[in-house]
Amino acid sequence: MPPHGSITVDGRRRALAGEAAVDETAGYHSRRTSWRWSSGAGRTPDGRRVAWHLVEGVDDDRSGSERTLWLDGEPSEPAPVRFSPDLASVTSEDGAQLSFRPWATLAHRTRLGVMRSD
Repeated sequence: MPPHGSITVDGRRRALAGEAAVDETAGYHSRRTSWRWSSGAGRTPDGRRVAWHLVEGVDDDRSGSERTLWLDGEPSEPAPVRFSPDLASVTSEDGAQLSFRPWATLAHRTRLGVMRSD
């Protein structure tokens, strides 16, 4: 989806535009659930719009999964994927691979009696 908006800093207003994804999953998962997930949007080197939603561990059946790749707005379902233990890459069964370099880290640990989240 093409988001747009503006930001004002020190009295100067600038227009913002880009690419974005919206996750609308209801999230009715088993009590103990662990998954890895990557979603992003941007442009290919030749300028086409690209977006992806890749998941391992939940809603990841061989077909009919949450996995989706959009190229210029046309969706397709990629092959099942595996995330590397350090989350530096995602590789699909057909050999396609996304690689990442971290530029920030967000970590949160919640402990509320019987409920916890890492």
